[in-house]
Amino acid sequence: MSDVEAVVAELTERLHRHRPERYPVQHATASFHLARVLADAGRLDEAQAAAETAASLFADLPLERAKTNNLLGIILRLARRPEDAAAAFEAAERGFEATGDHLERWSAAHNRGLVAIDAGSHSAAIEAFTAARRGFLELGAAAHAGAAARELGQVLLTSGSADEAVAPLEEAVSLLEQSDERPGMGLAANALGLALLSVGEPRRAVEVLQVAVAAHPRSVRPDAHAMAKANLALGLEALGNEARARLAARQARDTPDAPRAAVTQARAVLARLPQAQDAAADLMAVLDGEDQEHWAPLIREEVLRWLDVGGVEPERWAAGILDRPDRDTALAEAWLGVALELPPASMDRLVGALVGSACGLDLDVADRLRKALSSAALRFPPPQWDRLRYTLSQNAVACGLDPSGWG
Repeated sequence: MSDVEAVVAELTERLHRHRPERYPVQHATASFHLARVLADAGRLDEAQAAAETAASLFADLPLERAKTNNLLGIILRLARRPEDAAAAFEAAERGFEATGDHLERWSAAHNRGLVAIDAGSHSAAIEAFTAARRGFLELGAAAHAGAAARELGQVLLTSGSADEAVAPLEEAVSLLEQSDERPGMGLAANALGLALLSVGEPRRAVEVLQVAVAAHPRSVRPDAHAMAKANLALGLEALGNEARARLAARQARDTPDAPRAAVTQARAVLARLPQAQDAAADLMAVLDGEDQEHWAPLIREEVLRWLDVGGVEPERWAAGILDRPDRDTALAEAWLGVALELPPASMDRLVGALVGSACGLDLDVADRLRKALSSAALRFPPPQWDRLRYTLSQNAVACGLDPSGWG
């Protein structure tokens, strides 16, 4: 018997023990909990029946009845019955208002806005989210207000009112950042970036889309990360920053589990832009325009992409280092610093690829690469230097090179 089945069996047994005609409140309470468990398990018809039973038995307990109506609305939304769900949420709102539970009242209004979106009724959604946002602000519930403002802005944006969407989305970013709600803040920033692009403000759009990307780490929320990256590519394209736009588009396209919409949009950006020699050329061009302190995150993103999709980039990265003799050691230091952040196997793969690039070079050129990497390794503290020295020399041996001097 699964955990869900065990809980359902326990609650069903409780219902049998507390017959509704004799123990209406106990029966209603068990029905409420049963409805929630069944809903979580996807058994929506049974969940609806249990919630309706609870609501009818809570007739003389307005707060409990309101909570049950809110749960019923959630169940009906999951069952793709937006009109019935809206009616349940409206009943919950009235109940919470009557009992003075205003936080729950505006939460029910927020839920009503979500089902209005499901039903394709933008006007009803705008009314619901506007009311919820205002109510949450009056209560000082910043995180809730930020979520409502984000939904309001997104509805305005998708309904073609980008200019009206900017203000609530800016508010949402601010409120959710204050509340340390980073995923929600990232979603708001992503929508705000699109709104700013729509109203012809690409520079501001790029700034907030970079916030959206940072709020959705690639390893934690790859789908949202890829979508924000694809939108960032649009913003960079609008600014005329072709190399950065191509980098962002490739990174969106090659993010594992990227949504189809993100991949399609990224490919469209790449198709519109002039073709670069390769991804490494774009990266090195971007690094040339940045101060050294900004190199690591740019390199890191391309290394993570390369670890997923492979390719010949390390040879071109090495060539890029050698083509810049005035800062070859500083560039090598940035690459090795990123390597040290990686798990051991990935670090060895990256360092091995960089060292392996020397195999096809003239001896004097290969020696310049060795000097750049070994000099860069010396800039790290002893534990990291020892690790780099070992990894560099071992990979030199694997490539048939003399390991002396590598680190």
